[in-house]
Amino acid sequence: MTVQQIRIDMNQQILNDLVDRLEEDAFNYSVFLKYYDVSLPASVGRDIIIKAALGSSAKLGGIQKAEKASVWPTLKSNLMYWDKYGGPAAASIQSDRFLALLENLENEVRHLVEAADTIEAFWLETGHPAYPVFRDFAYLFQSDASAGILVGSSSD
Repeated sequence: MTVQQIRIDMNQQILNDLVDRLEEDAFNYSVFLKYYDVSLPASVGRDIIIKAALGSSAKLGGIQKAEKASVWPTLKSNLMYWDKYGGPAAASIQSDRFLALLENLENEVRHLVEAADTIEAFWLETGHPAYPVFRDFAYLFQSDASAGILVGSSSD
């Protein structure tokens, strides 16, 4: 009997659709959300996985274990960043379309969390793929079968 290995993966189109909706009619607000599938074996060091996904200029600033239960609330909070100087349009984030996209993203994140043997939150000293000003997150998901990185930011 063989053990089925679960591949860590995410639907990038859901991320793209959510970004489009968050930025639609937004005021002074920009969102970046991308999933990187890393085809290197998960047993490779974190630095190598991160550089393989984000490029050779990505320099790890720090990394720490992330609790599975904290991933979705942290991600959602950072995406929904808003203050008096900028943020998503109220009509956009209250729409049925947005709520459906958010639910789809939550399901995708739940799948990542369940498939991962380890989850680590990290930050970059250099080489971030976006320009995070206020809110950003980056997670490294690893299992025996694969590794993936989910990076996001929202800023004005």
